[in-house]
Amino acid sequence: MVNISNPLINILQAKILCSIIGEKREADLPMPAYVVRDLCAGCGACAHVCPYKAITVAAKLATVDPGLCRECEECIFICPNGAITAA
Repeated sequence: MVNISNPLINILQAKILCSIIGEKREADLPMPAYVVRDLCAGCGACAHVCPYKAITVAAKLATVDPGLCRECEECIFICPNGAITAA
């Protein structure tokens, strides 16, 4: 089984990798957005664009509520620092 638990692996890359080697079980599991703390500037762009209100920003750090995240990936595309990725 492929281990794609590293939060820096993009969900699209994970799905492609799993389809190439014939394994898709873990790639099909929900993978909410993940904030890379060292890259987050706390600008709030991600929270503003999230249609599910799954992201909050406090003390200049974004946090994703995995229970609210629906993997739309809007936050990933809008983040100017690349601080959000699929977990």
